[in-house]
Amino acid sequence: MDKTPARILIYKDKIISENANSPKLFSKIDLNNNEPFSKNSTIARIFRMIGYADEVGSGFEKNKNICEEFLKSKPTIEDKDIFKVDISLINENKLQVDENLNKEKIIDYIITNGKINNQEGRKLLNLEKTQVTNLLNEMIKKLKIYRHGQGKATYYDLNKD
Repeated sequence: MDKTPARILIYKDKIISENANSPKLFSKIDLNNNEPFSKNSTIARIFRMIGYADEVGSGFEKNKNICEEFLKSKPTIEDKDIFKVDISLINENKLQVDENLNKEKIIDYIITNGKINNQEGRKLLNLEKTQVTNLLNEMIKKLKIYRHGQGKATYYDLNKD
C-alpha cells in the first residue's frame, strides 16, 4: 500500500477526500449498486464524529443522499491505488443554466460581430481556454455554429440553415 497521506482538499466548487488504498474494485464505485466496506478507519471515525457516517459503508449512502438532496449533484468515488471521493458543491441545474446563458452570450456576440474566436470567448465569458473550446465544440455538434480555419486563426460563425 502506498504511503500517501490521507487528506481532504477543500475548493470553492468541490471537496475532495483522498487516502492510500488497497483497492478491491480498481474503478469508480457505482453508488446505486455497491457493497460497503471500510477503507480507512481514521477517516471513517472522523466521518462518524461529524455525523456523515453511522456504520461501515453508511458514509457512501449519506454522502450520496446529501449531494442529491442539497447540491443536486452526485459524488464520484474511485476505488484505485488512491481512494478518492469528489463532491461537487455546485448544483448541476445551476451549471446547466450557466452553460445555456454562456451559449446565448456567444450567439449574441456572433450576431453583433459576425464571428467569435476562442480568445474573444474567454474575455466574454471569463472562462479558461479549455472551457470555451468545450462550449464551442458542443455548439458545433448541435449545429448552432460552424468552425473555420485552424490554430490561432480559428473562428466561429452562425449556422445559417
